[in-house]
Order: sequence, then C-alpha cells, then structure tokens
Amino acid sequence: MRSFVLFALACSPSVAATAAAPTSLSVSNVFGSHMVLQRDRPAPVWGWAKPGAAVVVSFDGKTHAASAAAQTGFWKVVLPSQPVSLVGRDIAVSSSSSSSSSSSSSSGGGGGGGGGSEESVLLSDVLFGEVLLCSGQSNMEFVLPAAANATAEIAAADAYPHIRVFSGPMQNADRLNATSDFNVTHDQLKFVRMGWSVGSSASVGGCQPAGAHCDTCCGNKVAPPGTGSYFSAVCWFAARDLADLLGGAVPVGGIDQSYGGTSIQFWMGARSIAASDAPVATQCCGQNGGASCLYNTQIHPYTLGPMQFAATLFYQGEQNANCGGPTQVAGAVYSSMLQQMVAEWRAALGYAAMPFGAVLLAPWRDDKDLASFAQLRLAQANVTAVPSGSGSAAGSGSGSDANAFVVTTLDQGADNFEVHSPYKQAVGRRAALGVAALTGLVPNAPYLAPAYGSSTDAGIGSVGVKLQAAGLYGAALNTSTGATCPQGLPAANCEAFAILSAPDCTWHDAAAAPGAGRGFDLLLNVTNTSAWVPGSRAVATRALYANWPVVTVTNVHGTPLVPWLAYVEGAASDECPLIPPPRTPAPSPPPPMPTPHPSPGPGCNLTAPAGFYAQQQGWWKNFSTASMGGAKTVADCAAACDKAGPACLAFHSWEPCTIGDCYLYFGSLDGFAAHTGSYAYQRLAVKQ
Repeated sequence: MRSFVLFALACSPSVAATAAAPTSLSVSNVFGSHMVLQRDRPAPVWGWAKPGAAVVVSFDGKTHAASAAAQTGFWKVVLPSQPVSLVGRDIAVSSSSSSSSSSSSSSGGGGGGGGGSEESVLLSDVLFGEVLLCSGQSNMEFVLPAAANATAEIAAADAYPHIRVFSGPMQNADRLNATSDFNVTHDQLKFVRMGWSVGSSASVGGCQPAGAHCDTCCGNKVAPPGTGSYFSAVCWFAARDLADLLGGAVPVGGIDQSYGGTSIQFWMGARSIAASDAPVATQCCGQNGGASCLYNTQIHPYTLGPMQFAATLFYQGEQNANCGGPTQVAGAVYSSMLQQMVAEWRAALGYAAMPFGAVLLAPWRDDKDLASFAQLRLAQANVTAVPSGSGSAAGSGSGSDANAFVVTTLDQGADNFEVHSPYKQAVGRRAALGVAALTGLVPNAPYLAPAYGSSTDAGIGSVGVKLQAAGLYGAALNTSTGATCPQGLPAANCEAFAILSAPDCTWHDAAAAPGAGRGFDLLLNVTNTSAWVPGSRAVATRALYANWPVVTVTNVHGTPLVPWLAYVEGAASDECPLIPPPRTPAPSPPPPMPTPHPSPGPGCNLTAPAGFYAQQQGWWKNFSTASMGGAKTVADCAAACDKAGPACLAFHSWEPCTIGDCYLYFGSLDGFAAHTGSYAYQRLAVKQ
C-alpha cells in the first residue's frame, strides 16, 4: 500500500461550481489532529473521496458509514454528541473503491494525492469542549506577539495545553478582487495559516519579529507562511479566560478567521447583503474585494457540516467608518448589515441561538472625522436590538436578541492613539464573560455593560439618566475613574458626556455624578454653565460619543457604559437633530514631516520626480520619493529596502510587488511615528 502525508498548508480550495471530481480521500481542511470539537452536540465530519466510494469513519470503537456523492465526491458523517473530554481520541477515516490501493495518515485536514481501493486519514488527539469562532478585520487579526506584555503572555500559554488554536486565512496571499476566485463559495478554506495546534508559547508566540515585516494596515509582526505561528490576541485571551472560568476542566478551541482592512460587506453572504440593502463597500487598505468575498472563502467552508460552535466573536468596523464615513455608518446602514449578517451566520451554521459578541471599536485619533467611529459604535451596540424607529439612535436597544452581546473596548485605547491598541487582555476577558453567561456555562458571569434606559430634563443644564438594571449588578456606579482626555490628543477627539439644548440646538460637554438622591442612576450636568442660554431646555444626551471616549463611569466590575445618543423623554425629535453633531474641528496647519535621509543607499534609486503627494492620516505633504527599481516580488522589495538602511523601510505589500507597488517610509518608522502619533496608514504609495 502506498502512503502519503497530507499538509494543511498545501491545500487548495475546491470551488463547487468548477471543481473536477476528486480522485482520492480527503477531510475538509477545517479539521485536523489536535482539534477541539463542540461538546454536547452532534459533530459533523466531512470531506471528499472518489465519487461512489464507500467512506467509513471510526470513532470510539464504532463505525459510521457514508457514500461519496456521485458528482462531487462529497461525504459526511455525524458523530454522536460527546461530553467534555480532556483525553485526546482518534477519528479514523477510510474509503474503498475499485482503484489501486493506497493509504494515508495526517496531522491535519486537507487533500491528498492519488486514488486507491483503500485510503485512510487519521485525525488524532481530538478533544471535546467549547469552540469559539473569531472573525473580523485587523484588530481581531492583531497577533499575540504584538500585544501588551507579550513576552509574559506568550510564556504563560504553556500552561494551557487544553486550548487548541487554528488560523484559517493567510494574509497578503490572495487578491480579493479576483472574481474567478472570490465570487463563488469554496468548499474548503483557500489557505490555512496555522493548522490545529496545542496551545503553547510556540503555537501562539512563534511568529518572531526578527526578519519579519509589517503588513500595511494591521501593524502586525508577520512571519512568512510556514515559518511561524500566527494567532489572534483577542481570540487567545477569550479562549484562555473562558478556560479559566471553567476551571481548566473543559477544552477550548479558538478558530481565527480574520482579515485586516476589510469591510463588513466582505463577511456577509448573499442573503444578508440583499436583506440589508447593503451599500457598496469602500476601501482604503488595498483589499479591493466585492460583497461576500470573505464569506465565500472563510465562513462558507464551515457551513457544509455545519461545524458546531459555542459562540462567535466579531471585531470589525474600522474599515466602514474610516473609509466609508456617513454612507456606511449613518442611520441604520451598518446596524442593519450587522444584524442581518448575524442571522445569516446563525442559519448557515445551524445554530439559531448561537451567542454572538460584537466588539466595539477601540478609541483612536482622527482629526478629520469626529463622528464616524462614534456612529459606528452605536450601530455595533444595536446588535442586541431591532431598530424601533422611536427617534432614538441609542445603542441600548430593546434586548430583542437575547443571545447577542456587546464587548466594550472604550477604556483600552493605545498610548499613541493608533487604531490598533495592544491592550487586548480586557477585550478577551469581557468576551469570555459574555460567552460563559450566554451559553449557560457560568450563568451569573458579569458580562453586561451598563446600558441606557431613559432620561429626563432635570433642570437648567441637567439631565437625569436611568440605566438598564441588568448591567448594574445591584451596585452603585463608579463615577470617579479619574479619566481625562490624554495629553497630546486634540480635545475635539475626546468626550465623556454631552447635553443637547434647544432651541439653539447646541451640544454642551457634561460631567456625570451619582443621581440616586433624585431617583436616577446618573445626573449629567453641563460643565460650562455660562454657555447655557437662559430659557434653553435639555432635549437629548449622548455618552462616549467620540473618537476617544473618556470613560469616567463604570459598573462595579469596571465595565464602561455602552455608548448612547438619545432624546430625553418628551422632547420633539424634529426640533434638533441628533446627528450629525454640530461640532467640527478647527482648521490647523499640518505637523512638520521628517526630513528624508540624505543618502538612501544602493537599495533605493531616486528616480521619481518631486511633487509626489502622500496621505498621512489626513496630512498632505510634498515629497520626493524613491522607487524600487527591478523589484518584482515582495521579497525583492523588502530586500532592496533593507539594504537601504533607515532611509526607506518596506512594508509587506498586499499583492505580488512590481515597480511602483511597494509601500515605503521616509525616515525611520519610529521617526515617522513621533511626528504623526500613529503607525496607521503611514505609507507612501510609490509612483513613477
């Protein structure tokens, strides 16, 4: 019998519309040795074999038979529901046909080569526990080695061998606008970054910075495919803290299906795109894909069984807010897309009550647009509700979706005000609490954030606010966190609370105080009473409605409020609009840009003319620049810039590099950051 080994990284997707009939046995590449399957639910396992072949799956001394479909060769068996198991067990898959014989064994899923009368695939060390699906864009993709306290966190991972991790997509390796590839659903994942692996310092921290490059939108330290691990910091912390909440007695699997710089439309299937009347996605990170392109390649492959999950965590929205602005976030545009996507994923994965956690966008600096991030957070918070049309844009909702929850990040901003905060631990912990509570694993887990209930005009420049009781956990709020707008951050980016006055329709900054003495949870008072026009009345309030929310109030567990934007009781909604907010940033000259290195070195040819403009977070500056003469691949581009020293530093480009496709820095990375206060989008698109 001929033997061969299956490698997850070598798998090519099988496109249902055009794939040739398989000639050998394979298991879907979403599976693999060392995986965790969802406990207490039937567990589908599937793959492909020569059409008509008999397939047998052996598990726990019992066999389960299937027949490969006549046209596609698809087969599926459903293993019986299993209780928690920390003891690894084997799942053996074999097939027989009339061809010559062969056999195989595997440490992961995927396809093999050559047909045969006897073929086999072995999935070993399989555990049963809770499985999390983690998805979204760059803040979900953000890897553990780039997180705060990374060295200690990576070392601590060795204490969690009962956590298993899997990274599906491979960054920078595909063209989302290749319609022949992305406009159809795929049977398998297009790529596997890291097959199922035992939780350890090697599996979650093996992507070392030495020799690695940054990806252009995410700021992640990325090892070349096959040379290091690559796993989401948020997903790891959520899996780890869930395992801790369960006392280490339950295995936890974490699946990372994220892709930086992508719009929500990419993650929506055709059904949710149509149901939400989704606008065309806007792009500014080079991922010029179309609607459903990532649903087709990264979510659909799990639906063929479908694979069973305990919960889903989704961290996305920066792209829609930063690139799309009002067309993507105003009104109910984004909330409708998110709600419809949740419903579609639940239906496709066969779990109508699947807990779904939406992670709010973290604080950041954007001097140009003071509203889009704030509006998108309100839309994210509406994942728990169906819009009521009551005139409120509040993120509190009616609680109509009891299995959706909000994961707040509003007190976890980056020290340099950049969009990719390294502080992912609290995000993972809050996500784990939500999963534990909504799955019933830890029913009393304090996962809820204090959310808006109602508000009442309480006198000149004051509004009393009542919050939903569930997020208070029977204790008084902490209204003295001491948080302020960070030093160095323009004040227009910051806000804690504000009150809208009428008839002048002006927003006034406000501070929160305990309101129990007057029958409220909070009493909001304008901070500059001299600006309150005599005879004005309060008609609306907003909380944490800013690029950088100033978190001055938390519940007893330290969880910030859910942002809100809502009229007070009895206010006429047509007198003063809630959005867009009237405040606009004052014009200011751009900060000075660093002086290019006078001698760029042999790797950079100064061939491009002066007069080239580069966008730097809204700053425009006239530059002379360099082109990478002769660079044909990403490696060539990187090597040429490495030789040039500090004068130019290559970014890892999204697509194969040609002349003019490299992204460069002038000066050093640190030097640029010192001038702009951010690493995001500090790239120069080289042109000739």
